[in-house]
Amino acid sequence: MSLNLALLSAFIPTFFVVSITPGMCMTLALSLGITIGVKRAL
Repeated sequence: MSLNLALLSAFIPTFFVVSITPGMCMTLALSLGITIGVKRAL
């Protein structure tokens, strides 16, 4: 299996950007925590 360096150099930065961005659940939890308070959001 040959390693395609161009494909790998595009995949690795994309993987890290996607993995550090918050998903929909984190966005919902953050917005609820801001609007109604942390204790009620939990």
